Amino acid sequence: MAHGATTGTCAAAAAKAAALHARGVSVSRTLEVPLPGGERAEVELLAWGGSRAHPWASVRKPVTEDPDATRAAVVVACLSPADHTSFRAGSGVGTVTRPGLQLAVGEPAINPHPRRQIEHALSEVGDKSWQVTISVLGGGAIAAKTFNPRLGIVGGISILGTSGTVRPWSTEAFLGSVDAHLGVVRAKGQNIALLVPGHMGERAASRMWPGLECDEVGNSWGKALDLVGKHGFGEVLAVGHSGKL
Repeated sequence: MAHGATTGTCAAAAAKAAALHARGVSVSRTLEVPLPGGERAEVELLAWGGSRAHPWASVRKPVTEDPDATRAAVVVACLSPADHTSFRAGSGVGTVTRPGLQLAVGEPAINPHPRRQIEHALSEVGDKSWQVTISVLGGGAIAAKTFNPRLGIVGGISILGTSGTVRPWSTEAFLGSVDAHLGVVRAKGQNIALLVPGHMGERAASRMWPGLECDEVGNSWGKALDLVGKHGFGEVLAVGHSGKL
């Protein structure tokens, strides 16, 4: 893949490989999986095994030029028999604890696009009736470097991927986190979007407006303001170092 795979694509490939192993099909080192937009991608597998009733497989997320905390992370999919497809957060994958995200409180932090991608990949093997447990080795430590604690996702990272591929040096993941956090803040009833460019602005805002939750937007002010409008905030307050602003 020229652009690399998202964690969602890695999870879909691991789940498909595990399902093939459960059927006794010989699994090769590379595997083709569907992407959310209808394209297809080839993903390299790391390992696979387990019994036919409880198969597993793993994929190491490719290292691209995108400065993402999950580069080189190992994504593992474990399957267990079930009446219908369901998802479970394994070690290193977070659980949603705050309203306002795409998932209900208590759900594993595996976003809707990756869920559908995993289901599609499993259907290509001919069987979708599995409980799918997704784990990420060291995901708890990785999550500490992301926005997940602020979003109320505890225990690990989120399984993401709207397009299924990571574009080099894209800000898609960062803006996705801003979008998600604005949704969480609005869901709790805060009508003021408190935007800061970085940590200095965040520290100042927490001193001056301790009752408001702020959003770090970096240099993406135009797109951040679009997201503020999307979530229906009534006011915008920008706080930061004068030189930075």
